[in-house]
Amino acid sequence: MKRSTYVALALIASLSTCAAAAGRIHSPSLPGSRHWVGFSVITAFQSGHIQHPVANVTLDGAGNIYGTGENGLSPDTYGGVYRIDAHGNERDFYAFDGANATGPAAAVIFGRGGALYGTTVDGVYTITSSRKEKELEALNGGAEGGYSFSNLVRDAAGNYYGTASEGGFFGGQCQQVSVGCGVVFKVTPSGRYRVIHKFRFSDGASPDAGLTIDAQGNLYGTTAFGGSIGWGTVFELTTSGAIKVLYSFANSKDGSQPHSSVVLDAAGNIYGTTQNGGFNGNQQCDGGCGVVFKVSPSGQESVLHSFTSVPDGAFPLAGLYLDSHGNLYGTTQQGGTGVGTVFELTTSGKEYRVLHSFTDGSDGAFPAAMLVADSAGRLYGTCEDGGVGAGTVFQITP
Repeated sequence: MKRSTYVALALIASLSTCAAAAGRIHSPSLPGSRHWVGFSVITAFQSGHIQHPVANVTLDGAGNIYGTGENGLSPDTYGGVYRIDAHGNERDFYAFDGANATGPAAAVIFGRGGALYGTTVDGVYTITSSRKEKELEALNGGAEGGYSFSNLVRDAAGNYYGTASEGGFFGGQCQQVSVGCGVVFKVTPSGRYRVIHKFRFSDGASPDAGLTIDAQGNLYGTTAFGGSIGWGTVFELTTSGAIKVLYSFANSKDGSQPHSSVVLDAAGNIYGTTQNGGFNGNQQCDGGCGVVFKVSPSGQESVLHSFTSVPDGAFPLAGLYLDSHGNLYGTTQQGGTGVGTVFELTTSGKEYRVLHSFTDGSDGAFPAAMLVADSAGRLYGTCEDGGVGAGTVFQITP
């Protein structure tokens, strides 16, 4: 099941109102930003069997790019992990056969000995550098959780943390939707899996995104639904499972249904996106086109940019990249010329710039993943479709 399809199958919650401010679109370069000169496609998926990437890429120190595709050509219909070398040659690194993991919608990260770790809708897995896969936990939708779209994050001790969108607690409003409210889990270096928090709707429901860890070891994330009003939360969680809801979305100008991870600045401010909400005067976005938000350490939310579809984009699913100059970079899955954008935004929200509008041609269509930067500041991303029909990996070069 595609993540972009799954996020529409959700919990029902009530409406409220909340006011916030929006940024303005501006074309010149942003203060402190580089002069952008080019967009290029690194790979249009066709030669390998794995296709349709919805997750961000992972870079190694040798110039190789790793990522996942949800499905592909026979016999790789269950998706898997691809590798692009420093010369742009793409091939399957590991194809799932359906016995364990299937349909990965999350990125891989590197662990001990060069092993890769990741999640799928079915479970948590690792693949050794010699390409041997091991399922660390099956996610069947019970108390252990189900349907993970979460990137894993690793702490200093080598533990991995992630989320599963379903399962966990099945009481109250979670019982009404018959899928559970989702969980946060931990995997130890030895591969032991443990749920550290079960959402109960009041503190969130349906955590679709991965987590962010701060210097003190606290975890931050979002849920697409639940909270005090029902339209999603931003939360802080200790590794022992104590949760604090920092903000509950109201499905108004403040945003609604965050499916993204968050990023923190040095002052502890939290930045992310919501798929819906925001400016609702545009008939192209029933319920709003989504927002870029900021939540202060005290829990005060402000909208840095409210999307309008044309020309700036609509329905962002991905988290943001924050550079050393204080500029934010992200993608929208739709809008622009129709099939998504790459954008740049100051953390003040005063300046917004579209870096690329996708055309559903050779450049790609429907980017659903966050951007990743290399040591030179080049940004890399993925498109679920376009190229020659099966998605692309792209680069924006300063």
